[in-house]
Amino acid sequence: VGAIASTDSGTGRWDFFNRDIVAPIVAGKRVLDLGSNNGSMPLMMLRAGARAIVGIEYTPEIADFARLNARILSWRDMRAYDIQILTGDMRQFLTGNLGSFDVVTAFCSLYYLPEEEMARVVARAASMRAALVLQANDAITNLPASTEDLERLMLANGYKTVRVFRAPQFSRPLLVGSAG
Repeated sequence: VGAIASTDSGTGRWDFFNRDIVAPIVAGKRVLDLGSNNGSMPLMMLRAGARAIVGIEYTPEIADFARLNARILSWRDMRAYDIQILTGDMRQFLTGNLGSFDVVTAFCSLYYLPEEEMARVVARAASMRAALVLQANDAITNLPASTEDLERLMLANGYKTVRVFRAPQFSRPLLVGSAG
């Protein structure tokens, strides 16, 4: 049959690498997840103790699937999770009235925006003094997706410190920024 999950999929990445870094950051916090995909990462953050998640997913069918995943996981865990999945462009964080957040995450999603737009999103998160967690992808060469690109972007747009977490032979390091 082969592997069902890999380190490149949402739950595979969470189990292999992201959990140990992200869970302590989101525990008890209100989190905005940009590019939520099927909801795996937001749901794993809720299971790790995040207080509430607002996720934004661009593709309507995938956003619907994330909502379904949330209902199924709530049923499975016999626990109501405070999760809202919005359908739309992650840039609505810049103009929409979504409230404030303690943590903003973008797992392999922010770098698909033009660099000027990425800078605006990072600066907006920094202005609310939210911790920022970005997942880079050092395997992509035609976008500003590398660890170095994202670290430079965070430092230039309001984050005083950026910690980089790497795993051997894993092309998706995490960057964690602190604005305070």
